[in-house]
Amino acid sequence: MPDNIPFVLREYSEDDIKFSVIDIEDISDDLRKFIDEKLCQICVGEEDNLENIKLTVKRNMGGWTERTKMGAVAEFFIHLYANLVGYRQECMFLNAEEKSIKKGFDGVYSLNGELWIMESKSGLFGREGVSHSEKIKEAFDDLNKKITTDVSNDPWRNAYNHAKIVNTKKNLREVLRKLSDDFINNKYPKIEDMNIVPCGTIFLDGEWVQFDADNIVEEVKNLGILKGKNIHVICITQKTYKMFIEYLG
Repeated sequence: MPDNIPFVLREYSEDDIKFSVIDIEDISDDLRKFIDEKLCQICVGEEDNLENIKLTVKRNMGGWTERTKMGAVAEFFIHLYANLVGYRQECMFLNAEEKSIKKGFDGVYSLNGELWIMESKSGLFGREGVSHSEKIKEAFDDLNKKITTDVSNDPWRNAYNHAKIVNTKKNLREVLRKLSDDFINNKYPKIEDMNIVPCGTIFLDGEWVQFDADNIVEEVKNLGILKGKNIHVICITQKTYKMFIEYLG
């Protein structure tokens, strides 16, 4: 863990679940510097021209709905945090051939030689059903559905294709390929055997609201639904999704 975290972070470990509760009230100089360092790697899986990647992301987002923009910004900051705390990102934020964010799982990471699967849900504070715990429930339900049932698109094949591009270790690529082969043959893993990262982001409407981190963790625990080999819950509050768009220039 770096000494200087560029946002407010509180971490908990309870009932074999790790919780990270993050506040992003603004893009400080330190946070801007960290985004600059990681943007290309997060977006396209390799070092590239920073200004060109910023322009590409900005142009892509220009054609998206507000909901899609919020979802994309939420995912980006989860990737950023994951990079900060030692996960290796085994996917790209952007699709290789489309002006869109990636399909399939929202994120695939590796840590200590194992794969971790991430799903992100976000919403605007004040709208019905928008809370950190509800977004974590939505993220877990989506993970459970994609991992254990016959969804319309093979999420493991998408993950495998991304892994090839970002030079994921061969043994982990083979795990993804085997999961894809099993999916094709209607064989699905149990979520209890998977490392999962359900994430919920609440965007404020430009005016800061301070949530109590202890209450967030307690409300998520009280859901009583989380299952997995290892579970890392990430809850983020951001003042506005527009901060990231402003960062892009």
